[in-house]
Amino acid sequence: MNASRAGAVLMALFMVSRAVVQPLAAEQPEQSAEFYLRLGNAFMESGQYDKALTMFTKAQSLAPGTDIKERVAAAHRGFAGVCFEKGDYRGAVDHYESAKQLDPTVDVLPKLEEAYRKLGARYLEEGNISGVISSTEKALAISPKSPETRRVRGEALLKKGDLEGALGQFTELVAIAPKDAEAQMRVGFINEKLGRGKRAIEVYTSVIEGNPQFVPAYRALGEYYEKRGDLAKSAEVYRRGIVKAPAETSLHTNLAWVHISEGNYPDAYKECQTALSLDADNAYVHNYLGLILMHINRFADAQKSFKKALALKAGYPAAKLNLAFLYGVMGSNEDAIKEYKEILDKDPDNAEAHYNVGINYKKQGRFVLARYHLERAAKLYGYDSALGQRALERMKKQE
Repeated sequence: MNASRAGAVLMALFMVSRAVVQPLAAEQPEQSAEFYLRLGNAFMESGQYDKALTMFTKAQSLAPGTDIKERVAAAHRGFAGVCFEKGDYRGAVDHYESAKQLDPTVDVLPKLEEAYRKLGARYLEEGNISGVISSTEKALAISPKSPETRRVRGEALLKKGDLEGALGQFTELVAIAPKDAEAQMRVGFINEKLGRGKRAIEVYTSVIEGNPQFVPAYRALGEYYEKRGDLAKSAEVYRRGIVKAPAETSLHTNLAWVHISEGNYPDAYKECQTALSLDADNAYVHNYLGLILMHINRFADAQKSFKKALALKAGYPAAKLNLAFLYGVMGSNEDAIKEYKEILDKDPDNAEAHYNVGINYKKQGRFVLARYHLERAAKLYGYDSALGQRALERMKKQE
């Protein structure tokens, strides 16, 4: 700000302060609209847009016929910029909208779109889904080909449970940005959720072909085959991923799990060792290693692995369940029951814990407690399910 502008601001402020400090007994006549206009202009020059708006509002109240729309619009635009820089996107949106309504020639649309988009992202972080939908709708009305707005809106619709709506947004995003692997993964994921497995496989495969180093695509495709029970294809996908990203711990870990599921403990052990050489403090790998050691009857080593997993990830449910099961296998029923009770204290509806603690109570001859937990497990699994029927059968047997 140059010296003459600074002087104008100081003089205007001095005139206001002088009027304010006059004794109330000597009542002063109200200042003219022109006075407030000059003061508003001075505030505009100094970048104090909020104060300028106050002065312009006062001037209009004194002289309603005064046409200062352009000045007011400029003040709104200036204050919107201040709000935007401070991260107050709601305020920025309101003031950009006011500027646009007052003076349609003011070019605020690019900044207004950005403010709506950032406001939508903020609402998404806060869990305000309706706010996201409203903000992104306005942003897309200005710039329908904004990838980030499509992404934010898609995530909101996904959280809302509107899978088709979310799929539409991510499909549009991919059309706008064909090389966006994350967006393509979302398309695959949503198709998987909708039960369109063939399409999900096509999408994941396409991502891998277009970006062979993109690890999440190998994980998603491998896990999809796992869920279908096609362990051979799952293992093949993970191996392909390991060729491209040999230092990726998650691929070795997932392949170890597939081998455990196959009963191929030597190869599972090998993958766990490789994974631990890459990440020695990975709780998931220590848990898998414990499972392998338990299955090959190395109980003391398995116990160490499960405890290591729990030390690295306090309360890790899978490791705690496995440790409890191991105690039961070792004949340490009291230790097993203690672990299962701790699990049920935090997760009262854990069917597996109810089932196994019931079995351990039966081994001790504590049939009333055994019956309670086995019946509870059957109910949680579903009485007509295979696991529910198994729990009912064990409940009836007096072993």
